[in-house]
Amino acid sequence: MTAPNQPLRARFCWRWLADSPLVLATWASVAMGLVAIVEVAHALRDADRVRARSTVVLAELAAEAAVVRLAKQMPVDLPVTMEVGRVPVTIANAPDGWRVTAAVPSGLPEEFECQILPGASPAALGMPLTVVAAEVARDLPGAVVGPFPVLENQLGESARRAETLAAFRRDVGMALMHFSAGTELDDFVVDTNVKRLGLPPRAACVLVSGHLWIEPGSTPWRVFLEHDLTLVVSGNLYVGRSVVVDGPGRLVFVVQGTKAARGFADLDGNGRWSPGDRSCEPGEFVGVAEGGGNVHLGLATAAPVGEVQAGLVVAGELHLRSSIRVDGPVVLQHGVVGLGEARPRLLPTGERLFAPEREVVPGFALSGGARPGLLRSRPANRRPDEVPLYAAAPGR
Repeated sequence: MTAPNQPLRARFCWRWLADSPLVLATWASVAMGLVAIVEVAHALRDADRVRARSTVVLAELAAEAAVVRLAKQMPVDLPVTMEVGRVPVTIANAPDGWRVTAAVPSGLPEEFECQILPGASPAALGMPLTVVAAEVARDLPGAVVGPFPVLENQLGESARRAETLAAFRRDVGMALMHFSAGTELDDFVVDTNVKRLGLPPRAACVLVSGHLWIEPGSTPWRVFLEHDLTLVVSGNLYVGRSVVVDGPGRLVFVVQGTKAARGFADLDGNGRWSPGDRSCEPGEFVGVAEGGGNVHLGLATAAPVGEVQAGLVVAGELHLRSSIRVDGPVVLQHGVVGLGEARPRLLPTGERLFAPEREVVPGFALSGGARPGLLRSRPANRRPDEVPLYAAAPGR
């Protein structure tokens, strides 16, 4: 018991912190204050990032405008300084072309480079779907009429032959697995287990002297490309599975015939010329029975092909077994044949096009005069959060 006249001691209880409305209001005010401080800190950080990024974008746009303006006056004496939207831009000579410096008042100077190109690539490589014949365009929504791209007379030292690369093999039995009579030209098959083609650094073209097969399979053929690549097929292209391209490079198939292998529309889908088929050239059909310059997207003995993340430049006829997405430029010398009971459609997405006026596409003949290439941020000055004005592509 407590002794008489001895004061009572109050015992602290944690519940008191929540019993009083005044205490609760105080705690709520503290919590809301902390949340507000955190939100303000995030907003300030985001605002700083936006400001930094907007400065870079403004510099890129000013530099691009200056390059385009100066390109119209080529040749010019450098260095040249001009003002674009209150942004001073200086263009000077560099080992591979021009060095462009844009000094945005609110930020550090940004430096860019662009190569000087000897000419422009074919315009069709910058469009989702181009056809040569106007009557074909009427049956293909979105198609534009234009000239067929021309290859270089001499593809140069950068071209490699398929038989010298481990990723391609001759296969005399591949055609017999899909067509009863096989083929007469040599057949080359892509090794779909190889993701890198093993090309030397400067190799931008591969020549296939015969037919090229991408054999059927349940998974896409995934190929990694560090730079743009043009595959020139002097025969037919047979695609038995989807094609997926990883890496910064873009892939273009150029399928052309020869004097001994001519294009035709295989209307019955048997893989060889037969009565009722339509020749791509006037007169009687001559040459090897399977023809050349034709593209077969899908095979009767394989599952449907869903997509091709590459370009198709077809000198003969394009054959579809199913509706197919094609991401690169599609150029048709003649037309499209749909095989099977369904009405398959060609679906060009335009997701992997080129900028022909400012890029050199490997293997294709150039036209026009010299011009600046695409503007690229100098890697030495690029910050981690910086994105170049155009997707990076290697020098050729």
